[in-house]
Amino acid sequence: THVKVLKHSSDDNHGTAISFTEKEREFLDYLNNHGGITIGSVKQLLHCSQIAADEMIVNLCALGIVEISYHDGECLLTLKD
Repeated sequence: THVKVLKHSSDDNHGTAISFTEKEREFLDYLNNHGGITIGSVKQLLHCSQIAADEMIVNLCALGIVEISYHDGECLLTLKD
């Protein structure tokens, strides 16, 4: 899976291709198919440590691919529109 992230530069409209790890692809596929997941459920879904899940979430949020919202007393992760 590749995503183009556009640079904020008026002279470069090509962007940068990003490759995702297997866990990131699994996570993004899950969000695409199910709409969202709580932060606490990510480590169970991916069978990884909480630290690894948190790092992945932070990176995907920083890239503007995933967003966090507060819903029914929990933090929900969804794909950014």
